[in-house]
Amino acid sequence: EELSVTAGQIKPWCPSKKQAFSGSCSNDGAQQCVNDLLNTWYPYVRLSPISCTCTSQANNMRLCSCPNMICK
Repeated sequence: EELSVTAGQIKPWCPSKKQAFSGSCSNDGAQQCVNDLLNTWYPYVRLSPISCTCTSQANNMRLCSCPNMICK
């Protein structure tokens, strides 16, 4: 599996450890947000346990919060 992330995919997760995405939270929003994080942050984030929460927002957006992710 390819672990590299291009600079265009990186979103500013740190220091807030939160990020908004288009679309509402799925039935498993927490896992959806973990996947969003893995797809839009540096690969080293995979080295630590990650748990996220998903909160549906207005205008078909969702807010992902991953408070235990590591920011380097």
